[in-house]
Amino acid sequence: MFQAIKNLFRKRRLEKRVRMIRQAFETGKPISRFIARDVRREILVVNIDELSSGFIIARTRTSNLFYLSKKLTEMREFGKPERISIEDIWNWTGQSWGGLPDGTSIVENRERVEERAIQ
Repeated sequence: MFQAIKNLFRKRRLEKRVRMIRQAFETGKPISRFIARDVRREILVVNIDELSSGFIIARTRTSNLFYLSKKLTEMREFGKPERISIEDIWNWTGQSWGGLPDGTSIVENRERVEERAIQ
């Protein structure tokens, strides 16, 4: 019973994502969403031929808006087109507070570089 309800919600979530991607593909605008408190992912859909099987080909860009506002990083271009599962589009592997996907932060990385420069 519980598994059936879980599958129903998973199916509804997938349908919503497919509808959003179809709409974005028609307009040619990037899809944008916050995936952590200060991290935004933008997706530029390139091809939706495999949409029925749960995959798209898209270019992505993930930005930490706090770092951008403090000019610690620059806005990057979209990456190369790659095949992405619709289920994994908005997954974030970093901390809930943002930072980088590996769990570190740009500030920590800069401090290490500055310490090496001083020594």
